[in-house]
Amino acid sequence: MPAPSLCTITGTLRKANGAVWPNGQLTISRAASTSQVLGGTSVIITADASGAVSFSLVQGSIVTISGAFVIGKDAGVDYDFSRGLRIFVPVQSSATLEALKTIEDELAAISAPTTDA
Repeated sequence: MPAPSLCTITGTLRKANGAVWPNGQLTISRAASTSQVLGGTSVIITADASGAVSFSLVQGSIVTISGAFVIGKDAGVDYDFSRGLRIFVPVQSSATLEALKTIEDELAAISAPTTDA
């Protein structure tokens, strides 16, 4: 069986006030794909001294990410990860932390009606 395709996610951890969070941590847990649980063990990712993180997850999977940080998304609305959020991992080779969407927002985006011009 071939190895699953991965998406490398990069970005900068920021505190709720927008300040960079040097050496901050996020936890990834409850990883699952549409057909299987990918891992039951939590993984802790630690940012470097400038708050930067980089990690890889299986494309198209859903993971729970938690930590004392926020990321901004379109329209200036922040995702607050302090209680954990279920995130859809994009089906692409790389993505920024800021581009991630909750599973609810991803489902809303793909099911939104389209208009033909």
